Amino acid sequence: MQSKFEGVFCPSLSFAKVLKWPPLPGIVPTHRAPDEIFFLNFFKEKEKIISLHQSMSSAQTETEVLLKKRKNDEVARMEKAESLRQAEEERQIQKRKKQNTFVPPEYLALRHLASEREQYRIDRVLKVEKELKQKTISSDKTQQEQDQGKLVFVVRVQGPKRAHLPQQVDLILKLLRLTEINTGVFVRETLSVVPLLKVIRAHVVIGEPSLYTVRSLVQKRAKITVEGENGPRSVELNDNNVIEDKLGEYGIVCMEDIIHEIFSLEENFKVVNKFLNPFQLSPPESGWGPETKLRKLVAEESKSKVSNSGRAELEYVDIDKYIEEQN
Repeated sequence: MQSKFEGVFCPSLSFAKVLKWPPLPGIVPTHRAPDEIFFLNFFKEKEKIISLHQSMSSAQTETEVLLKKRKNDEVARMEKAESLRQAEEERQIQKRKKQNTFVPPEYLALRHLASEREQYRIDRVLKVEKELKQKTISSDKTQQEQDQGKLVFVVRVQGPKRAHLPQQVDLILKLLRLTEINTGVFVRETLSVVPLLKVIRAHVVIGEPSLYTVRSLVQKRAKITVEGENGPRSVELNDNNVIEDKLGEYGIVCMEDIIHEIFSLEENFKVVNKFLNPFQLSPPESGWGPETKLRKLVAEESKSKVSNSGRAELEYVDIDKYIEEQN
């Protein structure tokens, strides 16, 4: 049955199509009215304009972000250059002040005496060790002791007050890789190493570490040197894959293997010790209060004096307690 509205133009139907309204029941359009075509074209053009505006806004936003990033980078570079310039100026000022600082003759005399006394001690040690080496008769027992040795941990500390670092001491410290204060390394103390330790004993602290101390040092402060984009750099050793990659050919694949090789002085001790960087310890707590000054005075007075005798034996400290305070 044909509806009575069929073939009749209905503006509401045209608007319903444009606005996507549901069609009215019984109304069937037969043609598009001019106003319907106008509104369709209007909405199409509006959609084009909106999409064009959105694309332009997006491109403009990206351009603004890029320009802002460049501006921020330029500002950061300028600030860094300014800070470097100020630091260089401050360094030059401090250098000029240091050059123009008056040094009392008494201080120069004390420094010369301290350096002379330290050099005298080293000469006596070297002379005695040379005599002992000439008189020593090698035996099976001596050779066995020299091969076994014992594990010690050597920490570099501040040397004699005001004394210059002698050339022999500097050479031995570089050989042990102790180029900075509060750094330590494991050393196999043999008969050939003892004379070297005697030479530098005024600049180091020596002790026999326990297994707990060895494990604590390796787990907390072990670092290795790796090649980076800007050259070699020091990184923490916390990955067993790195250990297996570097030391796998020696049967060392994890941290516990390193601890065992060091504490037991196994055949790969030298390889493992060279693989690890010197252990950087934390400096002792300090301050400017009266209690801190008193503790420093007591520690300075209780500190044993280094003997100038060439036959003086090595002095060992409780290295476990020493490391516990700085680890």
